[in-house]
Amino acid sequence: TGTIGAEIYGLTDPGISNLTGIGLPGCGLRAALDYLNAFLVGGSTPAYSLVLPNDPTIVGMHVFTTGAVFLNPPTNSFGAITGSAIDGMIGDV
Repeated sequence: TGTIGAEIYGLTDPGISNLTGIGLPGCGLRAALDYLNAFLVGGSTPAYSLVLPNDPTIVGMHVFTTGAVFLNPPTNSFGAITGSAIDGMIGDV
């Protein structure tokens, strides 16, 4: 029932595990809002990628990501839900 989604990427984890105060009970924000990519929801599992520069100095850096989807009809006062977060390390394959 999603309409619009967002991929949220950050170089830090703000550690916000409870967004009830802004109408997102049970949701958290585990990626700083350094980069957002919006998309139209077209299925249950969207595919996405993050292009990184070919720079050896970024190997070993952490990139945090989480997703959010606006639902129709909304299930909370904010109108969206967030997904589980991922802590990825650049160069860790």
